Amino acid sequence: MQIVDVPVESTNLNDGLEGIAWNPENNHVFILNEKNPRMFIELDSEFNLHRSLPVSFNPPYNMSDLAGLFFFQEKQEFWIVSDDSKKIVVTDTDLNPLRGYALSGDKFEGIAVDANAGRLYLVNDRENSLYVFKLPEK
Repeated sequence: MQIVDVPVESTNLNDGLEGIAWNPENNHVFILNEKNPRMFIELDSEFNLHRSLPVSFNPPYNMSDLAGLFFFQEKQEFWIVSDDSKKIVVTDTDLNPLRGYALSGDKFEGIAVDANAGRLYLVNDRENSLYVFKLPEK
């Protein structure tokens, strides 16, 4: 086991690290800080800080929190879910929003995509449930 300190100063213990994803191509790890501040952190294969970016999207992509993260390697996209804002925002690798999807409920905090099966998976904290959706067409 290895423990790594992630460089983010959150103003509230409950607003800390939330989402995590991995790039198998270069073994980089991506982490989100939920809010205060909303941050995207990329660690290299040795867990050294590669980049750290504030996350602040303009409407209609704005999010009040960052709850879950998925790296879609084939398309070089990040899928970010916000439980408070009830939406998913898809970005490029520089975190520029490409498209967004509204969610009908809150507390969706985990996200994964299976392009081969054409499925989008969301975990709901409040309901202790896994939702399976047909992957939206681009």
